[in-house]
Amino acid sequence: EVQGLTLRRKAVPADPAELRHCPDEKYPITEAVCRARRARHYPKCKTCKWRDVAAEPWTPAADPAVDLDAVFKSYDIRGLAEQQIHKTLAWKVGFATARHLLERLEPEEQAEPEEQWVVVGRDMRPTSEGLARAVGDGLRAAGVGALVIGEVETPAVYFAVGSLQALGGIMVTASHNPIAYNGFKITGPGCVPVGMESGLEKIKEIVAGLSDTDRRPTGPLRRHDISSAYLLHVKRF
Repeated sequence: EVQGLTLRRKAVPADPAELRHCPDEKYPITEAVCRARRARHYPKCKTCKWRDVAAEPWTPAADPAVDLDAVFKSYDIRGLAEQQIHKTLAWKVGFATARHLLERLEPEEQAEPEEQWVVVGRDMRPTSEGLARAVGDGLRAAGVGALVIGEVETPAVYFAVGSLQALGGIMVTASHNPIAYNGFKITGPGCVPVGMESGLEKIKEIVAGLSDTDRRPTGPLRRHDISSAYLLHVKRF
């Protein structure tokens, strides 16, 4: 648990900061009130920071076919953005990662996938935001929750996975590659990196077998600002 955040869907946030705030309004509102206002096109929703969470789920597009052998590397997934690493692949990676991580749980935990959360972070590349959104929709289509922490450095995703005891994490980044590239780094429970010898091959197999990406998200979606807790953690060193 970090600063009152708990990854149980039915839990009530312990910190008012976990509630939502309409622009220029003094008092916080619950997520249910936020959803109701968005559904009625409340004027302040146009400038609210929660508007990306409120957006309609990504819908499949006619993205080009991808040679999975070319983008699945030993320790991550990387390739040319929009040509190889596009939203369709991002959705499939999210879905396949959730499926793989759920399969490693005990049967009783698998029965409640919505109680399991996968952290989603992204770097500052122009294509990363859209890819992260598609990743989150893929995770949620598999039934797990997507915990979106926004634009961060890769270690922040590892920190979030460990400190929040999440099921895993996906960082949208191509690391040291030029801006024309993008990709995904995946981690499992306990911040254990997922590479070809530790699950990435299985994720690749699931991705290869996916033909239907037109599935509505059923898992929960939540945003969380990890920055304060992460900075405190870093300052300890």
